This record gives sequence, C-alpha cells and structure tokens, in this order.
Amino acid sequence: WNHTVLLPELIADPHHIDALTLVLTSSATRSTLIVYDLLPIQRPEWFPPTLVGKYVAYLTLLRHVDAISCISGVVHDDLMKLMPLICRSKPAPLIAHHYLGADFAAASHSSHLVTSLTLPVVLCVGTIEPRKNQARVLEAMMRAQQRGCRFTGVFVGNAGWLNGHFRACLQDAIRQGCDIRLHEHASDADLAALYRASACTIYCSLAEGFGLPVIESVMRRRPCITSDRGSMKEIGEQIGGCVFVDPENTDDIAGAIQRLLEDTEASAGVVSAAARATWTTWQEYGTAIRNFAERAEHETSFGRAPGIATFDSDGYLKRTA
Repeated sequence: WNHTVLLPELIADPHHIDALTLVLTSSATRSTLIVYDLLPIQRPEWFPPTLVGKYVAYLTLLRHVDAISCISGVVHDDLMKLMPLICRSKPAPLIAHHYLGADFAAASHSSHLVTSLTLPVVLCVGTIEPRKNQARVLEAMMRAQQRGCRFTGVFVGNAGWLNGHFRACLQDAIRQGCDIRLHEHASDADLAALYRASACTIYCSLAEGFGLPVIESVMRRRPCITSDRGSMKEIGEQIGGCVFVDPENTDDIAGAIQRLLEDTEASAGVVSAAARATWTTWQEYGTAIRNFAERAEHETSFGRAPGIATFDSDGYLKRTA
C-alpha cells in the first residue's frame, strides 16, 4: 500500500486491473509498468478479438503509473505518440527504454531433434501465427531449395492464432519434396541443440516489440536474417551479426539464405560479427529496471510538476511547460 510496485507482465484479468487501479489512485504507492508493445491496438487484425479487448482494458493503467519502461526504442516512440491521448490522474510519468537481456548457460547435451540432420540447418523460432510471417519464410526456403541450395529448414514454435494456413503450406512443401520440418513444444534443451546445429536463423516477423530470437541467435554465434524495420532492425543494428531483408519480399529472404550458405566470402563479415557479439545480461536488465523503479520512487516522493512528456537524449523524461 505504501511501497514501490513493479508490473512486469500484461495483466488481463479485469479484477486485477480494478484492484491495481484502486491501489495506484488512492495510496502512496509508486508504480513502474513494463510495456512490451502496442501492437494489439496498432494492428488488431493480428490478434484474437478477445485479446484486443483485454489489452485495451490493460492500457487504462497508463493513466495511473508513475514510470514506464519500454523494451525497445521503437516501443518507446510508439508510446510517446499514445501518451498525449491518455487522460492522466497524475503528473506525466517517467519514461525510458531498457533492452531485454540475453545470456544462456552452456549446454552440451544433445537432442533427438538433431540426430537425423545431415545438411546445414536454417532455423526459424517463434509462435506459429500470421504476424510472425512463417508462411513467407517457408516459401523463401522452398525457393532457395528449388534453386539448388541444400539445407534443412526447421521451424520451432507452438501453435498460435490462425496457424492453419502455415500448416497447409508446410504439408504442400513436403509433398513437393522440400526438406522442411516443424517442431512444436520443443524443450529448452531441444532449442539449444537446434541453435547449435544451425548454420543461420531467420526471424522475419512483420512487427515486434523487441524480437528476442534475434538476440538468442546472435548470442549463440549464429547469424540471423531479420526484418529491415521496427525493433528487429533496431536490435539487429545494435548487436550486429544480422542480415536485413524485406519481410514481405519472399525473393529477398530466399536470396539472403543462399548468400549465407553458399557465398562464404560475402557472408564472412556477418558471421564474424555474430561470433564476437555481446549483449546485456538478464542480471544487468533486472538491475536497470530496479534502479529505474527506485528513481521513479524518489521523484514521486518529492513530487513532479505536471506537463507534457518529452525526453532527453538518454531516453529519460524532461518537461515542457
């Protein structure tokens, strides 16, 4: 009731939203909200209608929180455009962005998913749904294989919304003799083994708040073919080891696969960049979020003048009259 509260996940239960609203509006609690993306209101056609409704209810918390951490600069900019539309019950919040962490324990044990793989692996990780764009990635893999590029395409991801189209395309590709597989419900050990077995990865989502598989790939020393837009380009440029393509251009994706697998001279730079990449650890991310929440507590305790939220070069709030 009189402490600092961190809200790290999307809250969909209306009873919890009501309870939080009561606490945040009628107590001395200082609160920090982590925002992952605004996609359900930007592109509602990518989400089940029930989720969109719950997300809009969740966003009512933006009226009351004292600080907001976004997981990328892209989300930060999207939120800046939204905040003037929010009827605040408090002065403007402290807002910044903090990149998610990525560090992985070394794993030496193998997986049955890789024992039958004899060709280079092109790996695509993500929930199977239209936003993740697997149908175009699948078509790109087919084109590359039909042009003579020899590899096994592997998709790893659980079934998401409207995944039927991808499944039908996958069955058609297999009937045509393409070497492409889907693994659902893969364990952490299976996923780690598939990353180790891969020559490169593909993450060509149409939109993301961050794009964690990009970091997962490069931090495992595997170059990633990713989208030339949004947070994926932002994150890819930060870490290196990425090839950027138009996610809506199948030939662009297919060409990137062929260059990485067949042209060692052309791909040497991106492979080398992946091999020396570094990134924030989860411990460092957690520390940054805690420090940010404590800063919000300090500033809230001493009061902040109301105004319009604008930001300095470090991503922190500054104020205009």
